[in-house]
Amino acid sequence: MAVVFAQVGEKEPRLLCNESTSIFRGPAAAKDWPSPWRFGWAKIRHAITEVLEQPADFFRQMSVRRQHRWLLTWFSATAGTNIWQSGCPIGVLTLRVFTVLISNDADRCIQMRDARLGLDLLHIPFADVAASGWPVFNILGKLAEESRRISYPLDNFCDKLDSEAAVTFRLLLLEAFAGQGQLPVAQALDYLRIEPSPTTSSERRLSLRAPASCPFGAALAHVAMASALNHGNAQSAINRSLDSDCPGGAPLKDGLVQRPVVCIAPESRDLLAKSQKLLKEWLPLGRSLYDLITTKWPVWQSLERVSKFHPEGSAIKTHLQVSADVDLIFCGMGFPRLKSSLQSFSDARGWRLHYLCADSLHCPTFYQQVSQTLGDSSPLVMLSPLLWGWDASMEDSILQAIAALTPSEVLPGFEDHPGSSGGGLSADVVGFPTLDESWLWGFDVWRVRRGNWSLRYEAFPTGYAKTQGDRCFGSDATSASRVFRRAELWRRLVGRLGAWDRPDPQDDRQPDDLSWLVDLDLEMRAEGLEVFTCMAQPMHENAYLESVTLGRSLARKYLLETAHFSASNSQERCLELSDWKAVSGSSNESVLPPPCLEREAQLALRTAVGRWGAGGSSQLRLSSDSSNARLLLTGTKSMLPLGFLEPAPVVLTACCSTTAGSSSPAADAECGLWGMTDEWLAKLPPELSLHRDASSREVLFKSERLDLPLLQVLRCSAESSTTTFEVKLSGEEPGFLTLAVPSEETSPSRPAGSAFVHVLLCPALEAVRQRLQSLAEARGWTLHTGPTVQVGNAEHESPEGCFQFLRSTVEQLEDQSLVVLLSPLLRDHEWAPTSAARAITEGMQRMLSPSSRHVEVLGFPTVTPSGGWKLNVRNLRHQYWKLVYSQIQTPAAEVWPESAEACAWGSASSGSRIFRSASKLKMLLSQVSADPDNAYNWMVDLDLQMLHAGIRALTCASYPLLEADYLSMTTLTKHLTTKHQVEVAEFLEGSRHVYCIKGANWFEVARKGLVAPWCFRRDVVKTFSSVQQWWTSLDPRNFVVPEEGTFLALFRNGAAGMLPWDSDFDMKLYTEADITMEGFMNRTLDPPFRSMEIEAYAYDGCGQDNYVLLRRPNITHHIGDVYVRGGQARADHPWRANLFGVQVSLSPGHLEHIFFTRYRTPVQKLFGDGIPLQCVYVGHNACLPDCRNQDEPCEFEDNFVHVDHFASDSNG
Repeated sequence: MAVVFAQVGEKEPRLLCNESTSIFRGPAAAKDWPSPWRFGWAKIRHAITEVLEQPADFFRQMSVRRQHRWLLTWFSATAGTNIWQSGCPIGVLTLRVFTVLISNDADRCIQMRDARLGLDLLHIPFADVAASGWPVFNILGKLAEESRRISYPLDNFCDKLDSEAAVTFRLLLLEAFAGQGQLPVAQALDYLRIEPSPTTSSERRLSLRAPASCPFGAALAHVAMASALNHGNAQSAINRSLDSDCPGGAPLKDGLVQRPVVCIAPESRDLLAKSQKLLKEWLPLGRSLYDLITTKWPVWQSLERVSKFHPEGSAIKTHLQVSADVDLIFCGMGFPRLKSSLQSFSDARGWRLHYLCADSLHCPTFYQQVSQTLGDSSPLVMLSPLLWGWDASMEDSILQAIAALTPSEVLPGFEDHPGSSGGGLSADVVGFPTLDESWLWGFDVWRVRRGNWSLRYEAFPTGYAKTQGDRCFGSDATSASRVFRRAELWRRLVGRLGAWDRPDPQDDRQPDDLSWLVDLDLEMRAEGLEVFTCMAQPMHENAYLESVTLGRSLARKYLLETAHFSASNSQERCLELSDWKAVSGSSNESVLPPPCLEREAQLALRTAVGRWGAGGSSQLRLSSDSSNARLLLTGTKSMLPLGFLEPAPVVLTACCSTTAGSSSPAADAECGLWGMTDEWLAKLPPELSLHRDASSREVLFKSERLDLPLLQVLRCSAESSTTTFEVKLSGEEPGFLTLAVPSEETSPSRPAGSAFVHVLLCPALEAVRQRLQSLAEARGWTLHTGPTVQVGNAEHESPEGCFQFLRSTVEQLEDQSLVVLLSPLLRDHEWAPTSAARAITEGMQRMLSPSSRHVEVLGFPTVTPSGGWKLNVRNLRHQYWKLVYSQIQTPAAEVWPESAEACAWGSASSGSRIFRSASKLKMLLSQVSADPDNAYNWMVDLDLQMLHAGIRALTCASYPLLEADYLSMTTLTKHLTTKHQVEVAEFLEGSRHVYCIKGANWFEVARKGLVAPWCFRRDVVKTFSSVQQWWTSLDPRNFVVPEEGTFLALFRNGAAGMLPWDSDFDMKLYTEADITMEGFMNRTLDPPFRSMEIEAYAYDGCGQDNYVLLRRPNITHHIGDVYVRGGQARADHPWRANLFGVQVSLSPGHLEHIFFTRYRTPVQKLFGDGIPLQCVYVGHNACLPDCRNQDEPCEFEDNFVHVDHFASDSNG
């Protein structure tokens, strides 16, 4: 096939494409091209046409570039050659622009603006290009679309010259393309002001005149008519008919014949030629096609339409047509002209407005009254009492929400979208983003958690877990302004709110009380309603969660004592006696004690400790049985038992060291049981009351608020025979309890032992070895000791070589043997052989008991000369490049049957442990390795192997070992970091160790499907906030605008941190002042910028912003893209938002651009080449969640994934 055209100034037609000619001329070789691309120009044309059917995101993927690497190689080698040297110039041109389409944003800019790529197209008749069948217009249209998505602004000077009429016509064109309708021919004629010209019977001419200074609109008016004429759809509009068919094959020189792929009518050719002439009037097109790429006019889509058949149809609806049967409800103080605005909005649509100007406290009663007048199935809009403004954008948002919920309407973006139901939004309630009076933008997608006397509103870890359509995000609670699918549903909900404005002498309600909104949230949640927040222009309302209170009615109804409504609004309300009586008797063994009561119990404990546990001749003792389980298991952080609703008090005993067992008045006075002075009693905290019983010689502390017993202090018995250890109270204030463990003489008899028990000790100081040898011989055990370390003439305690000794020794043991692994930090200081013997023997007794068959590992309490008795029950979390040991906060106690001692499970325990089987220990130690930089780190490695094997350790409140905490000796080294992929570790609370993996960066995400390394994300967030603070401190006219993926963090919990899978940050540094690139770069040489330890590199950008790349010397991947520009009005970016701990600016247009244009409604969480989050490197601790199934939630467990969060949401 051959297609021809005649260039200006040439008499002879030139060949556009002879598809029978060879593809390969010059350096490209056929063997480098895959099938079917290597088999001729016709195959290439078909192949490109098929590829262009892919969605837009396809062309942005790195994998596509890799797949077409052969084409990029060809482009690099032939980009400078003349297309007319080929047998198919239009084919070469098409391949070149296609290569640019699959390139990155910067390369596209360089090729289209600077390298003059595609400029030949303006000198080829558009009609012949359309007739050729080569999809060059399609490709250029996609390039233009991609250019509008880029982050840097692409101001188009020609567009700025458009008149109001031109803008109106442009919008009509865009609507036609969006709705797949015909191009607006009549409007094109109106725009050009048609004037009849003299015509003959054989020829009619159109005299067309363009009013706009920019010729693009006039050119596209001609294209619109050419398209209509070519498809025979506009005869009536322009009073013409097409009598001629497409010309047949015409002979050319060299025997070639013209056979067009697409038929273009002669009249259409004339109009296209005029269109092309008009475009050439724009002089910058003499240098490059760039103005036709960056314009808002749909130039290339219009030209492509000429060669395609589009049936006549209606244009896209300019306004959503929603049901007239809608109720709009407002209750609140409002503001001037609000009622008239709402009335106009309602009347224009035939809606019913229900309006009450009153304090918000009266709203529930008003709602209940209104609800009785409503139907059942009509939608209902409930507006926030905190509205502060009203405009047309809010009206559009409401209309979109109703359209999404209305079965007869389908909001664009819900057609066949995953998560949608029948093409619409499957939801009961729809809310909106919000904008408060300070212009703070909020993404109101809240997760609501209720339990254990607490209520918590919070953002999802990365913004949301589920979506519907292309803009709606699932939530538990949303904005106060809400659209309900059915009025009947709203009636049922508000009917449960009660009369909030009814006087209640026991409640402190204020006129502006909004607690009923939280009540409504919880009723919606209890009913299991589907709640979504849809991305739209925000409602102008203040955030109700910032001003809501935890009122008595709300607290009592939902058994709440604490509520976290927002970062700045946390409240506490202690239940009163009448409330308590209403819930007593409903005890649940898993429910924590109410926090107010727990605090009062702690206060009673510290008061008692201050009286009897301050040292001297008295002690305040507690037993190790299950009645004191939480006090022991939490390190005294918690006191009252679980399910504490009808409690028995915690019992302690006060003992005198000098007269233990005596009940004389002198002894009582010495212990202070009855010698409490009036002065001391006057200092008793008002939350407590104290009662003394002369007959039983006890003191009882009670809650003054609830009249419930909290703490009972008894006089210790003369029969008591115990061994005592100090237990340090938690918190900053000093204080000790004394743990009383029954003396050995009163303990039950111990088993003689087992021949299959092996005790391992290293390092082995001779004194310790001798004592343990005696113990082992007496019990029939086998003692294995490591070498004694000598330094000069003295023994030296060193753990070096211990791990290898332990592993080699365990390998020789029988698989079914019990193994006692003693810590290298077992101390000889004041060593008492009987104490060690007792602790180990009691532990062995537990392991040999029939009730312990489920126990694989048993740990020990420990005691140190300085730290007192500790239970050592710890949780271990190894995830997202972090390793965190934490004390269990709410352990469920397990009572040991034989001794009634309190026990608890944990991921880790003491350094000394008993393993039920040598085979299990062999398996674990085979995975452990010695650390050349820290001889104690193998113990952490062992903990991690237990964690990943699912083995937990049981520890009981029993006799302790004299042992230092191994976690006080461990550090984060290169070995531990590399082996377990950990960059930050918290071995002890408040003490963090950091070791960054060299070269670890975002490529871990792209290649392995992992959360980006912790150090990398720390540096990205730190640099973003530092640059923001630096820039805004230089000049009050400076401000920061988030861009690209960083902008997405605004609705993906950016307050907590960056997207865990993001590669860098993107920000615009704008100023109202004038600034040059040179001036900005000079600023980066000043000490304030250099102190941030980042490097700045200036590059030529494609837009009007100056582009600066930021990197840190320790990170191979850059961490920031910065766009600098002066002369920018802050008023153009009036909204504020909180991001990464700092404040940024944004605008409605920018939000619209990023969400709907740049990222095309990015509801799905994607990484790398635009694939759903998923883990490729399965088994790594930083795996991304699997989000491939769009019908399932896509979210992390909690905020632990973020850089600065180290506590799990649930611990214990």
